[in-house]
Amino acid sequence: MSLGVLAGLVMFNRLDHSLLVIPGLLATALRLQRREIVRMLAAAGLPVVGWTIFSIIYYGFPFPNTFYAKQTAGIPRIEYLERGLVYLMKTSIVDGLTLLGIVIGVVIALWQRQPAPISASLGIALYLVYVVWIGGDFMGGRMFSAPLVSAMTLLALGKAAPLSVVNWTFFLALSLVFSMSRPYLFSRVPMRGVYTEHGKIKYILGSCFNPEDFGINYIADGRSFHASMWLFPGLIYQERQESFEWKKCGKS
Repeated sequence: MSLGVLAGLVMFNRLDHSLLVIPGLLATALRLQRREIVRMLAAAGLPVVGWTIFSIIYYGFPFPNTFYAKQTAGIPRIEYLERGLVYLMKTSIVDGLTLLGIVIGVVIALWQRQPAPISASLGIALYLVYVVWIGGDFMGGRMFSAPLVSAMTLLALGKAAPLSVVNWTFFLALSLVFSMSRPYLFSRVPMRGVYTEHGKIKYILGSCFNPEDFGINYIADGRSFHASMWLFPGLIYQERQESFEWKKCGKS
């Protein structure tokens, strides 16, 4: 029952995150009695069904308008797949630590050979395929945040015993190398950077919409964009000209 409620809230928060939790729900359902299965699936589906009905009545559509704008524009699917693969490649170059964390979490889960971790790993794999299928996103790394959290959860809940000391040393050393090459982990301003067509990583701080500030396929650095806005400067007690006027009104 609690798993159903948690899965329902995850899907209610963002519908495409259902790919992360549905394999776990099905794997759990195979071990339950029929009445418990109905209760769990009802708890998982009630928030989604309720929101879908409300969305149809209020907005006139069951899915967010971004879905129809991005996926029903008549663009050939092969172009979506190309952009999705570029998005994956760009993330591996600019933010390889994210993909490394996902891979390590999935490997640890599969090594345990238990139904729950394996089903969760399947959910992560399905979500990665989904990201490529829809063509990625215009904000670098954004679509891999949820699978990274899932993978780190698997890593935290997993047992280290199946892996030898040599393997753990290799994983930790590889993680250290990746982390040392990522300036956003050590700098006050969390810039991820963009991968340009010239094969270089470009770091830009600001919220301007200059096309030259975007990487290949116009994939932007969302960290840099939001770092120049009101939230991050406020946290480090700095005022910038980019601050919104309504922020000043709220302080008065």
